[in-house]
Amino acid sequence: MSIVYRVLCGAAAICIGLGLLLGVIGVMTGARPADLYLSPTDLPAFRFVSRGSPIWGRDTVEANYPVGEVQSLDFELQTMNVTIREGDGFHIRAKDVNAKRFVTELKGNTWRIRCDTDSFGPHMSLPRNWEDHAPLVDITVPKGWTAQELEISMGMGNLTTDGLSAMESSIDVGMASVVMGDFFSRDCSIQVGMGSLTLDGALTGDCDIDCGMGSASLLLNGAEDDYGCTATAGMGTITFGRHECGGLGGSMTVSSGAVDNFFTINSGMGTVDVQFTR
Repeated sequence: MSIVYRVLCGAAAICIGLGLLLGVIGVMTGARPADLYLSPTDLPAFRFVSRGSPIWGRDTVEANYPVGEVQSLDFELQTMNVTIREGDGFHIRAKDVNAKRFVTELKGNTWRIRCDTDSFGPHMSLPRNWEDHAPLVDITVPKGWTAQELEISMGMGNLTTDGLSAMESSIDVGMASVVMGDFFSRDCSIQVGMGSLTLDGALTGDCDIDCGMGSASLLLNGAEDDYGCTATAGMGTITFGRHECGGLGGSMTVSSGAVDNFFTINSGMGTVDVQFTR
């Protein structure tokens, strides 16, 4: 064993000597000590994501749209931090995006936002705490405005909305975190993959909730007796007011004569919790 230790010690000494020699050569050739520091942003994966990905970049995109011409919203968002709030009009400011692949446009009466993610695949690695470096997107809609149709799809990232209203809506949450405050919609469809949705407000008419492995938490205005539901759970859990089903399969039907506001809820391995303000 002593021979092995001597060999290892000798190899270590050689490596240390080579390191010192290379350092001296570097200084003699004009290198500075600061050049030896490697910032996390210098790593190839981070450079690729922040500068060369379909979404992230160094551009700022701003646009305004006439109040009288926008009737619906169709937003597909990915890997960014987004805020949608009430303001003086229809406005967007997207900071640190790739302007060639981030598209905002008025198509007919629908405001569309698209992030071209064709090359955003598993070969791309996101750095730790990537949310701190992700694009910031600020969107405003007029106060008191109601969309005819509202479609929001959030693949990854964070989305916060406040005061949105729609006659018909579709909310698709992939692996994102979505918080919707003071939200109103009739005939709402909600899909949650592995992400999370927190929503408070009012959902009326026919509403569908499909939750895979994530979570959906809803606090709705009104009394539980104003709503009915049919629910099916696999390995997940569904709570609807005072009623619950789940575990290893289960279903329930809750109806107190409420036919105007009815939910169809499915959960695979996720958690759906619907509560009421009174």
